[in-house]
Amino acid sequence: QKQFNVPYVWLNLIKQATLSHLIDTLEKTPHLRDRVLFTRRRVMIDVIKSGNKKVLLNHNLAACTENIP
Repeated sequence: QKQFNVPYVWLNLIKQATLSHLIDTLEKTPHLRDRVLFTRRRVMIDVIKSGNKKVLLNHNLAACTENIP
């Protein structure tokens, strides 16, 4: 957030992922609570289109409402 001077940054993870239990505690960590969001697999796939690259969105955000805290 500071590095790129952007107002909002968060990490969005698939809740049903095989190893998601290893990072469940992030939701409960006070300084990360507002920065980590767990999303349903289908909702995430609809946004990233099954790709393995980072996705940067700045328009047409209506399709991503469940991915935005």
